[in-house]
Amino acid sequence: MKEAQNNTVIDVEKLLLLNVKVFKAYLEANKTFRDAPQAVHEYTVETATDSAFNFKDKLCRFRLFLKISALDHEKNQLGMDAEYGIEFHFHIENLNDYLIHKEGNEVQVDNILVTNLCAISYSTARGIILERMHGTYFDGVILPIVDAGKILHEDKKKPIAN
Repeated sequence: MKEAQNNTVIDVEKLLLLNVKVFKAYLEANKTFRDAPQAVHEYTVETATDSAFNFKDKLCRFRLFLKISALDHEKNQLGMDAEYGIEFHFHIENLNDYLIHKEGNEVQVDNILVTNLCAISYSTARGIILERMHGTYFDGVILPIVDAGKILHEDKKKPIAN
């Protein structure tokens, strides 16, 4: 088994997205907003992730959590929020190529693989959420294109213009 390196190149043809499950879908425009809708100036998107690997079967479960909130010109909450939890299941044919063996029995997955799984998951979630927002107060909201590495490692709150 070869040691994975931080500069490992991903062979995307060896990644298979097996299924996608939405386990949380929540939209709310509160009564105040519904009674007197205001112009949305921007939305914020907060993200979180969770992943688990089955090394024996070369599988990964990747969960993506998103919270979207509408803001006015002064960046005040408008009472319009959405939350999504989406689970992605992958088969990684060459998973062993991305394993880093530490002391003892500890095994770590190379960040480049996790970052690519996050990018695929987030891109897929963008389309799912765009479709599910149709016909709601969030109609037309498109999540921004982001750096998947930042979703995993940096500030989780991102503004998106309306």
